[in-house]
Amino acid sequence: MQEITKPVRTSEVFRTEDAWLAAALITMGCPPFVADGQGAVLRTVAPNGAEFCNFLFVATPEVKALARYWLHIEELRAEQPEHPLCYMHAMMHNRNRCIDAVKQTRRLVFTNRQIGGRTVLAFHTEKQ
Repeated sequence: MQEITKPVRTSEVFRTEDAWLAAALITMGCPPFVADGQGAVLRTVAPNGAEFCNFLFVATPEVKALARYWLHIEELRAEQPEHPLCYMHAMMHNRNRCIDAVKQTRRLVFTNRQIGGRTVLAFHTEKQ
């Protein structure tokens, strides 16, 4: 969810729950919104215990444009494949693919064993 609000302050606030978008905006140098001694992250807990995390940015024209691009990343990829957001999106996606591959791979475990008074290095794979 994303929204732009106009608080009593002089600047608009862009708010998103999308951590990937927030990471992309930070990487692109977009200014976080910090006011009243609060950080640029707003964590709320609903009465049912559900937790929500909102990332706050100063709603500059660049932030608004990047957020629109992010919502339509497939179109951006088709029209401007060299756009920095396309690279970031691909990197984040590939990171998740790498982590999934690691989780599905058996570990090779090395251990020291005593055999006939000598210490030897043995290994086995763990079952998943």
